[in-house]
Amino acid sequence: MTSSGPRWATPSALNQSDAGHGWLIFSPPPAEVAVHPEEPATDVSGGHHELTFVCTDIGTTITGLREKGVQFEGEPHEERFGVVAMMKLSGGVKVMLYEPRHPMAITLEKK
Repeated sequence: MTSSGPRWATPSALNQSDAGHGWLIFSPPPAEVAVHPEEPATDVSGGHHELTFVCTDIGTTITGLREKGVQFEGEPHEERFGVVAMMKLSGGVKVMLYEPRHPMAITLEKK
């Protein structure tokens, strides 16, 4: 990861392999894939894609990420599926962090 990447997502924190020519392949922690019904697409991609990160304690997670330099847009708030906060990453990218209030396909370890 270059110095312009998010400081909290350090390559040393994940298992990785070097595929050569600058391509690093990372093994992320357990994950789920969610498919949601959507209103008809209004953009040229024909759909809407969103990457979100899930945690078991949003307050503690936000505190830890802020200590590492991550900025958030506003404060956490309730949505129908959980408590949500939006991270602001480099390049103006916004990524959702949330503590779910719904059944999950995987079991998250509380730390």
